[in-house]
Amino acid sequence: MVKNDFIKGIGTKTVENNYTMKEIAEVVQALETYVHDTLAANPEEVIPLGKMGKFSVKHVPAKSGVSAINGKEWHTEAHDEIVFKIGKTYKICLLYTSDAADDLHCV
Repeated sequence: MVKNDFIKGIGTKTVENNYTMKEIAEVVQALETYVHDTLAANPEEVIPLGKMGKFSVKHVPAKSGVSAINGKEWHTEAHDEIVFKIGKTYKICLLYTSDAADDLHCV
């Protein structure tokens, strides 16, 4: 999905359906900026996004090794990453087409 599809999708879910793509894009950008700036200022902070989940910071330690493909050594410095953990109330459902799976709805 590209950003424009995301913004259009949000527009179809609003109650009045009268927001412009520009207005929705501004809100999405404001959310992006808020999450980044808040977690950069305080990595211990957790930012909820309704029932969907929460943003937080994950520390990734330094790693080194040797590539199994070309034998070259590699190294990644320790760093922090912004992560989003999906809440338990949201599930990803797979659609099955076989008759045997008629009773299976979500995995």
